[in-house]
Amino acid sequence: MNLVSCLRPILLFFCGIPIATAFLVSVIKSFSSLINPVRNKDVTGLISFVLSLAIVGSSALPLLYKDQLEKDLKQYAISRYDVVINAIEKYHTDTGQYPSSLDALVPAYLASVPGKYMKFGEELNYYPDPSSENARGYIGSGPFIFELTGMYAGIHGQTLKYCPIQDETCKAFKGRINDRWIWTYSSIL
Repeated sequence: MNLVSCLRPILLFFCGIPIATAFLVSVIKSFSSLINPVRNKDVTGLISFVLSLAIVGSSALPLLYKDQLEKDLKQYAISRYDVVINAIEKYHTDTGQYPSSLDALVPAYLASVPGKYMKFGEELNYYPDPSSENARGYIGSGPFIFELTGMYAGIHGQTLKYCPIQDETCKAFKGRINDRWIWTYSSIL
């Protein structure tokens, strides 16, 4: 865990409250100028108020559709990583071993090395041998380790992990998304 991930909620609190207060004051000011726009023959108050409502409305949409948005973003990442898993498996079929790194897949199996396709994704890990020194401590490893970890909700970490259901170490996970992927949560608490 890095310091930025820990301080993200605190920074949001101290920066977000003044911004929200300034926005609320501007909405109230716009509303007060809206009360008498005809008398003053001033349309700018009406335009300012309508724009303020549009900003509030558009900023509330992600909150209303948060769960669906999270689900869609997770599916997008999975679809991008399915291509990588297919390339790793094709490499294994062709050579009899897993690639030593994701770079070995480029350009024959992938156009480029995969990126971090999820919000707040911090670390993309690939280990061809789950029993290697680098892979110690990983659970539900499957035939190789491929996962994206990140700090999502404050101090809680989340991991999208390749863990095929046919692998014995992967069968028990409750956070199963499909036959290939699991979603795990961790916390420093």
